Amino acid sequence: MKENQITDHYNNHPVLPGLIETIDSNKSWRIRIEGLSGSSRALVLSLVFHKTQTTHVVIIPEKEDAAYFYNDLISILGEESVFFFPSTYKRSVQYEQTEPANIVLRTEVLNHLASGKRKGIVVTYPESVMEKVISRRNLKKNTFNINKGDKISLEFLEEMLHEYNFTRTDFVYEPGTIFNKRKYC
Repeated sequence: MKENQITDHYNNHPVLPGLIETIDSNKSWRIRIEGLSGSSRALVLSLVFHKTQTTHVVIIPEKEDAAYFYNDLISILGEESVFFFPSTYKRSVQYEQTEPANIVLRTEVLNHLASGKRKGIVVTYPESVMEKVISRRNLKKNTFNINKGDKISLEFLEEMLHEYNFTRTDFVYEPGTIFNKRKYC
């Protein structure tokens, strides 16, 4: 985050040290900040984020507002420590159509939280938080890691992907599909 007159104004605000002290004290798990509008909310959170050693979860009432807030944070902090936790469904739970890209984003957030390695900011909305989440044990059990230099057979990989309901396709355009390799003579 670049320092400038705007960040200096917020950084030197008399309320900021008290807010950071409250967060660091671990006495209050829920904090509501009022009186900010637009991107100033993201700017204040980014300043607090730099001065604390915890993961922050921000729940915004509407999906679109959460997406805008997430984009503001990305613009200020970069993509390394900011995560978006969307609903797995395309429009609504009633349609029961999952969105594979959203499942990947949710898994990324869960892996980050399970690792406990670094602090971060998770931006979400009520509809998303209300969905059931896989347990840490099941996530670990259903994760398959391949490291550079590992040798695995193609048959084993194809069988495993089939077990996890991946589908073959000629062109991979979303998570959950695998490239259909054809042999030409």
